[in-house]
Amino acid sequence: MDAGVLVVSWWGRTGGDGQLERDAPGFTDRVLLRLFEEAEQTAVRIAIHIEPYPGRSAASVVEDVRYFIKLGFSSLLRVRADGDIATEGGR
Repeated sequence: MDAGVLVVSWWGRTGGDGQLERDAPGFTDRVLLRLFEEAEQTAVRIAIHIEPYPGRSAASVVEDVRYFIKLGFSSLLRVRADGDIATEGGR
């Protein structure tokens, strides 16, 4: 069986491994960037789950989405607490 979508937990650009240095990417960001590079060579799509990292706020999530767009992500899927799903954008 082939995987069509790989869901990746993301703990922010500087988090996930206790390395909270502002100038150095954290573990989950490094993994995401590598997976994104590899997925471009296949039919696998990457889905990012933004975890509740320290300091996360509505404003930081907006910045995170801008960051993902710069990386080449073009779809946004929101799953609300009540289970409703909304999509924006797409490939």
